[in-house]
Amino acid sequence: MAKLRLHSAHLFKRAKAAGDEGVPAIAKRAGVSESTVYRLIAGTIEPSLPTLWAFRGAYGGRLDSLVHEDTTAGPS
Repeated sequence: MAKLRLHSAHLFKRAKAAGDEGVPAIAKRAGVSESTVYRLIAGTIEPSLPTLWAFRGAYGGRLDSLVHEDTTAGPS
């Protein structure tokens, strides 16, 4: 079964356009913990709807542009 992953390249691109560089700035603007952002980037957790909504609120865009399916992920 495919898992959802954060499309970190899209997030970083939007963050940079807003003047934010690095995980601490992204976490602060979105109101999520730095550890959550690091774990999403590493792919150790799947993004939750509230977290995606926080990124969308901070940087705009569509929710579906912030995620992609990881078809290489093994069974959960």
